[in-house]
Amino acid sequence: RWRRTAHLLRSGEWVGCSTSNQPVLLTRCFRLPCNKIGDQGAVALAVVLEMNRTLTTLLLDDNKIGDEGAKMLASALEKNKALMQLRLGNNKFGGNGATALGAALEMNRTLTQLELNSNKIGDKGVAALAVALEKNTALTILLLCYNTIGDKGATALAAALEKNTALTSLFLDHNGISDEGASALGAALESNSALVYLYLNSNKIGD
Repeated sequence: RWRRTAHLLRSGEWVGCSTSNQPVLLTRCFRLPCNKIGDQGAVALAVVLEMNRTLTTLLLDDNKIGDEGAKMLASALEKNKALMQLRLGNNKFGGNGATALGAALEMNRTLTQLELNSNKIGDKGVAALAVALEKNTALTILLLCYNTIGDKGATALAAALEKNTALTSLFLDHNGISDEGASALGAALESNSALVYLYLNSNKIGD
């Protein structure tokens, strides 16, 4: 199955799917949510992603991708120069996978939207993403809801926002951020002129 997928993506013939998750011909977008591809499928897609120069959107939500799969996708992002949107929500990778994605963002200059909701990134993974945000000048939208992010992670993001000039939307809903993390983020906004939307719904922030 994944050899067939890889062949079609490499040749540029198959870059999408219908609402029933059956392959169809689309342009520049490959949708594969809810297919349980796991790390094995992610590795196969990563190999192709390194070479592909036309795909701009890759949707891999809810696919049981763990740290190994995330690492391989991150490695591909370091070389890919076309992808603009990557969705990896509701998978199974944690801080190690997020750390690899952070390293990739330091090198990648085309990805503008990254969705990582509902994983297990935690403060460790967010810290790595924050380091990348200090240097990255392409990413404009970052979604990190439901990721057990606490004040340490929020403080790391705040430090990154003081230097970042590209990010316009940051989603941190449903985490464990309290007044300490919120205060750090608020202070960062005093020197940040790019961020337009900051979402902190359902955290532990007081009145």
